[in-house]
Parts: sequence; structure tokens; C-alpha cells
Amino acid sequence: MSRFYRPTILTFVVLLTLLAGTGYVDKALNWCGLSRLTEVNQSYLQSSFDRSLKLFGVLSAVKVGLAVVEGSEVGVGFGIEVGDVVQASYDHVDVAWRTVLAAAVLLKGTRFLLETAGFLGPWLLTPALIFIVLMLSLRWFAPGMRQARRLARDGSLFFFVAAIALYLTLPLSVVGGRLLSDKITAPSLQEAETGIIKIEKQLSRLDPRVEDGLFSGLTNATGKIGEFAMFLKVKTVELVTLLFTIMAVYIFDCVVFPLLLFFILFWSTQLFGRYLLGIHKSNDFCEDLSGVLAPTSINPS
Repeated sequence: MSRFYRPTILTFVVLLTLLAGTGYVDKALNWCGLSRLTEVNQSYLQSSFDRSLKLFGVLSAVKVGLAVVEGSEVGVGFGIEVGDVVQASYDHVDVAWRTVLAAAVLLKGTRFLLETAGFLGPWLLTPALIFIVLMLSLRWFAPGMRQARRLARDGSLFFFVAAIALYLTLPLSVVGGRLLSDKITAPSLQEAETGIIKIEKQLSRLDPRVEDGLFSGLTNATGKIGEFAMFLKVKTVELVTLLFTIMAVYIFDCVVFPLLLFFILFWSTQLFGRYLLGIHKSNDFCEDLSGVLAPTSINPS
């Protein structure tokens, strides 16, 4: 790079550092669309959280109904045990119930994480620019200070990648996860939710809990428990399929999609930061080699 451009670039970075420290860079980024990205993510996370709570309530109702029937013993002088019939269904519902609960916690936690990233971003951008100024100054005007230059370079890379991760990588991974969800898993989740709500309504009509007289209540409960067990035998495969679909969708939407995109974007940010800051392992090797060979040179007699 020409020596003429070095002071210009350094002056520009110093000015950018001052603007970042006073908050103007953050305002400029929000004007360029960063605030819109934040609003889209917050709206998506809130709607997904509300949807998971609704499904959690449906699964809770199914779980309670299965728990009642699982331990039912009705009769005068004899018992009717249907626990074995509903045990497998109850176990699958319980796992799906826990999965949806964990997904709701992850969605709420992701929303807090984005708010934290928006708060910490400016605090990392300013030191990143300070280290860049120091690195460029040492590289161009004090090339002999190799250790100090490496320290400034490593600090520049660390704070630069951290700032970009908070400003862009994390929000873009959430947006990308939403887009993948809309294209891949959303239709399956809609179908599974419709199916599980339908089964919950059918099970509620077969609820064996009654409040009539003693003997009529026993007779009615006995019949309903039998109907409940027969219904589950017929619907077991469908119920399990719906539950597996719900669990798979929430695992992909809340874990796989965002984490996969985050790691890809984070790796790309590291790669971009190294090239932008001129960090190459070959340069380190050349510097170390020249530092080792220089003292050993012998003047001819």
C-alpha cells in the first residue's frame, strides 16, 4: 500500500473510533436497517413463544387425561386396570410436553440474548477500532515491534469478530432460522398442531371423571374408561407420529437451524476478519524467520 494512503486510512479509522465511542456509528447502523432486523426477530420470537405456550396447554390437557386413566381402577369387587394401554402414549406425550416446555424457554432466552447483544455491541466495537488503530500504527510506523504488533493484531481480531457476532451474526442466524422454518418445518408443525388439538378434543369427550351419583358414576366411568382405552389403541400410531413431528420441529427450529447458521456465519466472520486485518500465518512465519536469521548474519572480514 502506498505511503500516501496510510495517514488517510489511519485518520479515517480514528474518526470512526470517535464516532463509535459517542454512539453515532450505532445510530447509523440502526438507520441502515439494524433496528428493523431487531424488530423482525423480536416479533418472530414472541409469536413463536405464544404458539409454543398454546401447544403446551394442549399437551398438558392430554397428559392430565392420560394420567387419570393410567391409574384408574373402577368397579365393585373387581378392578379395571388400563394403565398398560395408555402407558406408552403417556410416555410419548410427556417427552413431547417437556420438549415444548424447553423450546419455550429457549425462545424466551434467545429474545433476552438478542437484547443483551444489542446492549454489548457498542462496548465491543469501540475497543475493536482502538486495537485496529494501534495495529496499523505499529505495522506502518514501528515495524520492528513485532510482539506489540501481534498483541494489537490479536486484540483487533478478537474484538472485531465479537462485535460483528453481536451486531450481525446472532441476529442473522435467528432470521435465517425463521426462513428455514417457514420453508421446511412450518407446514409439518401446522399439521401436527391441528392433529393433536383434534385428538385432545376427542379425548376430553371420553373423560371418565364424573360427578353423578355413586353407582351411576361407577357405571359411566367404567364404560368411558373402556372407550378411552379402545380409542387410544386405534389412535396410538397417529398420536405418536404427531408427537414425534412436534418434537423434531421444535428441535430444528430452536436448536439446529439457528446454531448451524450461527457457526457458519461466525466462521465466515473470522475468515473475513483475518483477510481484512491482513492476518496470515505465512506472515508470522516470515517474521519469525527473519527475526531468527537477522542476528546470525556475519560481516565478511
